[in-house]
Amino acid sequence: MTIRQSLIALCLLLTSLRCNTMISDRTVPPRKAIQSVHDFVVQFSGEYRMGELSRHHLAIIDPDQAKNHEADTLSARNVLPVAYLNIGEAEEYRWYYSEIRKEWLLGKNPNWEGHFYIDVNNADWQKLVLDRILPRIFRSPYAGVFLDMIDIASPALYPASRDGVVNLISRIRAAYPEKVILLNNGLFLAEGVSDIIDGVCVESVFGTYDFRTKQYLLRTAGEFDQHARELQQIQNRLKTRIFVIDYAAPADTAAQSFIRTKASEYELTPFVSDIELNTIYPVSQ
Repeated sequence: MTIRQSLIALCLLLTSLRCNTMISDRTVPPRKAIQSVHDFVVQFSGEYRMGELSRHHLAIIDPDQAKNHEADTLSARNVLPVAYLNIGEAEEYRWYYSEIRKEWLLGKNPNWEGHFYIDVNNADWQKLVLDRILPRIFRSPYAGVFLDMIDIASPALYPASRDGVVNLISRIRAAYPEKVILLNNGLFLAEGVSDIIDGVCVESVFGTYDFRTKQYLLRTAGEFDQHARELQQIQNRLKTRIFVIDYAAPADTAAQSFIRTKASEYELTPFVSDIELNTIYPVSQ
């Protein structure tokens, strides 16, 4: 090995150590630490296996599914634990569902049994989120929240919810200034809230699931290229992390590898799982 090659190798090693130190050092605030996250994992159901979750820098899990102090374990293992919270739907299986009034509901989600769109403009729903749900989540050492169903306010669903969604995000930031806030499918809002959020998760960029046919599908280059380039540009312009959550069948290791490779080519951080988000595929596949 030449002296030049040795110096390059040393620089790469030092860069890697700096990145790993920032992630593993629990004195680094979560909002700063997430900017150095190189990989992440999402699991909303099934058995939480700490060994698998702990291999990642960031773990997004369901706090109602977690029963064995998972957030404490992950935090102790220098993983950023982030809690799932659906702000655009009422889910029948949640502990707080009995506190939700029928007049808050807008309609049924046809793709998910027991999920009902909720009026995010409703002051009582926002109060429930801020006064009851979030304080219960943050009894455990979660680094932040993953806010699902931001797209309740999209043109395809209930665009009149937009002000309510932005207001609720702003109130969460005011209440928890040090916590990470990730928006799921909230790209259309990112420009207006980029200063108070820490990242946007975007689903089905390279691999998706057809609820009608119940099939996993890979998108063609013609379908994903423009979208992926736009995500890359948004990430660079807003300085907001873009995390990609894509779907592939458990046995289709070729599709899983394809998704990860393509996401990396566009400088996006990928995670691949089944549509239920209850399986962690080995990255070595």
